[in-house]
Amino acid sequence: MKSEPIAEVENLNVAFPMDRGESRVVRDADIDIYQDEILGVVGESGSGKSMFAASLLDGVVEPGVSRGEITFNPPDGGDPISVLDLTEEELRRFRWDRVAMVFQGAMSSFNPVKTIGAHFKETLQDHNKNVEEGLERGRQLLEDLYLDPDRVMDSYPHELSGGMKQRGLIALSLLLDPDLLILDEPTAALDLLMQRSIISLLREVQTNYDATFVMITHDLALLSKLADRMVIMYAFQFIEMGETDEIIWNASHPYTRALLASTPSLASDIDEMKPIPGDKPDPVEQFHGCSYSSRCPLADERCREEEPPLRAVEGSTTQQTACFHYEDAAEAIHLPSSPQEAAESAAADGEGQ
Repeated sequence: MKSEPIAEVENLNVAFPMDRGESRVVRDADIDIYQDEILGVVGESGSGKSMFAASLLDGVVEPGVSRGEITFNPPDGGDPISVLDLTEEELRRFRWDRVAMVFQGAMSSFNPVKTIGAHFKETLQDHNKNVEEGLERGRQLLEDLYLDPDRVMDSYPHELSGGMKQRGLIALSLLLDPDLLILDEPTAALDLLMQRSIISLLREVQTNYDATFVMITHDLALLSKLADRMVIMYAFQFIEMGETDEIIWNASHPYTRALLASTPSLASDIDEMKPIPGDKPDPVEQFHGCSYSSRCPLADERCREEEPPLRAVEGSTTQQTACFHYEDAAEAIHLPSSPQEAAESAAADGEGQ
């Protein structure tokens, strides 16, 4: 049984004005994010997933504009919050207190001339929190992420390894006990072993602190042991969503299957891995029909002229796909010897570390 949605996104569009036209980097996104879940948002670089994440706290930088409805439902029973209608002061209080975000690249997120402890103290002061109590929580968060609080709090960012900085940033983002934490490619700059370690720690932290996570990544395999649900983005749109096991075991959209087929796996022959041919649509391009039609082996005239809506996959209670021919996708797009091995084996590599 699903919990209540902590955030409801309706008809979200994000656009940037350009000399050659409007660049739409999120198109008609609709989704509910449920309390205490980990939602994974997966797609190639440039698919719009980071813009979607930034919109959840009205953080798209100018001249970008977010349009649509984003409603945040406080778990404590407060009135619903219309995120895109908040004033600057209301947004300042909303961020960190209600929704926090871990951006890509921990090094650039910390001020290099301040200790990690100074970042924690400054955050507490900026939000009028009790500094002594807040720092004690910060120390506990660092311990929960297997860091030495004394060492980390007294260190400057350059004195910590990449993995330590990333874990320190996650602890900082949880300092004010936000209801929703957004993680934008939090492991992108780390080696494989550290990536798996952080993913394992995130699950522990999410469980211990009853947090709701939205995890943004290009790495479908990375999410296979972490996310409760997945959303697949392609060309600035949601093209498939559902529970993680259903996506991994029964991917229905040709693009999702192509992602799985191109994922490295120790269990599969390298010749079985196939890159996705063709190019993504230009965000300024006013394309017709299915955005994936130029790269899809199943595309026909209808696909090129008519945009497929997200619709329920037959036999599933949660899975939706935006494809007219999803029933034929399994036969048309061959996956490695076992359909889920590409994701499953990559995730399993880190479990024994």
